[in-house]
Amino acid sequence: MAPGFSTAEAKDVVLQVGATTTQNFTLKPGSVSEIIEVTSAVPLVDQQKTDVSTNITPQQIQQLPLIGRDIADLAYLSPGVKSADSYDPTKNRYAILSVNGEGGRNVNVTVNGVDNKDNTVGGPVMQLPAEAVQEFQISTQRFSAVNGRSEGAAINVITKSGSNNYHGSAFGFFREQALNAAQKLPDPGNATTPFDYKTPPYSRQWFGGSIGGPIKKDKLFAFFAMERQREHTSIAESPTRLRSSTW
Repeated sequence: MAPGFSTAEAKDVVLQVGATTTQNFTLKPGSVSEIIEVTSAVPLVDQQKTDVSTNITPQQIQQLPLIGRDIADLAYLSPGVKSADSYDPTKNRYAILSVNGEGGRNVNVTVNGVDNKDNTVGGPVMQLPAEAVQEFQISTQRFSAVNGRSEGAAINVITKSGSNNYHGSAFGFFREQALNAAQKLPDPGNATTPFDYKTPPYSRQWFGGSIGGPIKKDKLFAFFAMERQREHTSIAESPTRLRSSTW
């Protein structure tokens, strides 16, 4: 605030990843104690950019269900995006998307502005746990040359970070054997009752969390996130199936 001029303040200004916003202030003469408040709503149209994009907010990441906790599945909220077949067995759970009819390997992913595309087979290189993602934007048409190397779509991921206050999260999803319903399974060895109702052995645990905080206040911060999935199952086979055929 310059001496002799009034104070202007902007509130409720939301700036999402990949978006731009403009706030205009006018210096007007006034007393030192005078305050002018400008309340701004989220603009419907970004006048500074021409791309067609969808921003996934932190609230959507936190509240919407994710099968397999693949954060890129939220890109289905954008028009023209659907699932695609996996083009590489080593990348079968992250950003396998078809955008406007293109294949999954045409999606370029950047993490905090750093390129994350596999130059050999396409698609992303690093897979991020859902707990580490703050928000991301998917651009499907007319995106900037900054997001080049792709003719399908561009996903810009922003990760969470540390702060001056320690913060974290934890989650766990569990499916135990005792909660499984009995299934009608074939029993070839029983001529009277060819089917048997059994509870197949199956259990799954999916758990993880995150933690962030300061290493040196106001200067250096750290953030860590992880998740793990464990699955236990088996299929019973009849001993007669292992016998060799005789002619």
